[in-house]
Amino acid sequence: MGEIDRSLKRTKVESPDISDDDIWASDGGEFHPNVDDGDFYGERTDRPENAEIAAVRRVHAKQGYLAGLSSAKEESLQQGFDEGYPSGAIIGLEVGKILGTLQLLSSFNGVAGTKAKELLSTAKTELHIKKVLHRRYFDDNVQLPEEGHTVVNKWKIEVEQLVKQQRLELSSSNEDVVMN
Repeated sequence: MGEIDRSLKRTKVESPDISDDDIWASDGGEFHPNVDDGDFYGERTDRPENAEIAAVRRVHAKQGYLAGLSSAKEESLQQGFDEGYPSGAIIGLEVGKILGTLQLLSSFNGVAGTKAKELLSTAKTELHIKKVLHRRYFDDNVQLPEEGHTVVNKWKIEVEQLVKQQRLELSSSNEDVVMN
């Protein structure tokens, strides 16, 4: 541990032509933004750079960096949208059918209508866009697994069962009307 402590000690480097107050002075071994190493800052000069010019270079470099990030982000965002739209559109249509069917069924009297009313608010919560489009349902390529979206599939089955039940209720009520 003593070896680490010694390496952390600071030593004062004395330079005869640079005072302690001169924080911008350079001994030539420090980084300069205009290094000629294929960097984007320009050519290296043998004389120290004016502090104002260095500051302007830093600002321009930062602005260029941020502009590059922004541009890349926009391109990436558009590409992600283009790749994910087909899956999202299909899921949106399926969710719309499920919710619409539940709303229709809830307007009927009977067991299926009552059950549809109970399920409608739960379905709206579970099938909210932020939940169904969560990344856990997709692979790394923004594709659904072969078996489809698990939550949407669950609700499709639930709604299909309610539709069958409603058909049975309607057919039995029609038979009652015909018989009477």
